[in-house]
Amino acid sequence: MWEMIVTSLGGTFLGAFFGWFFGRKRQNIDTIDAAVETWKKIVDSLQEQIDRLLEQRASDAAKIESLSEQVKQQNAHIEELKEQVSSMEMKVKSVNRLEKTIARYEKLMDAAGIEY
Repeated sequence: MWEMIVTSLGGTFLGAFFGWFFGRKRQNIDTIDAAVETWKKIVDSLQEQIDRLLEQRASDAAKIESLSEQVKQQNAHIEELKEQVSSMEMKVKSVNRLEKTIARYEKLMDAAGIEY
């Protein structure tokens, strides 16, 4: 009778041990598979973000190029306007000088009694 109890307990113990031992490996495999799937999802998400950022970078580069060209054109236009202002200032000075000369001659002519 003791032999039957010891044999039953030994068989139960060995069965539980082997079940736990091989089940543990299967659990590790399942855990590894879940980790790999999670990793793949993370990589896919990061790849999507990278692709989106690269598209945005290309769009931003095109916009920067366009705006740089506009700035160049506006700078050229500003330089033209500066030249025109400078030319106009010179003309205004010339006109003012001529008006002063005319006013001086008119005074001389009035003083001399000459009609003009």
